Amino acid sequence: MIQWRKYDPKNPPEPGRYFISDGIDADVAIYTKLWDGWSISDDSLINSSNDVTHYAVINLPGEEEA
Repeated sequence: MIQWRKYDPKNPPEPGRYFISDGIDADVAIYTKLWDGWSISDDSLINSSNDVTHYAVINLPGEEEA
């Protein structure tokens, strides 16, 4: 099961790749400090970084969450 975390722009995650959600759809995005927000693919169902409500760490088989 994916452990979703509520996204708080005042306390963002570390830069990296994450699952993101707007509460309806989910996608993969990169959180970057360069833009101070989410870099989302143009073909994503999530319209913009302002729509992100939750995120989850991507950990592949054999990886442990830090």
